[in-house]
Amino acid sequence: MKIVLGLIVGLLWGAAASAVISLIGKKCAAANTPEAITAYARASSLIGLAAVLIVFLVRNIIPLNTLAMIMGTAVSLSSLSIIFALKISSRK
Repeated sequence: MKIVLGLIVGLLWGAAASAVISLIGKKCAAANTPEAITAYARASSLIGLAAVLIVFLVRNIIPLNTLAMIMGTAVSLSSLSIIFALKISSRK
């Protein structure tokens, strides 16, 4: 049960981080400059890294399966980032 809950928590946490990345991506796409694209790439990487790092750092506080939370976060980050990027690119 801890594995399933850990996976769900990880998926939700990764979805929240992906939503923040998506908001930054929309603003950077609207700017349409090389500097904005570079800023988006840096911010996206840092937010993704921070999301996984936070899960790792709270592993002793939250009594769930750490590996399941990290896997859920990573899956959610990568899949939702792709979906958000496709939605942003299809609007133009």
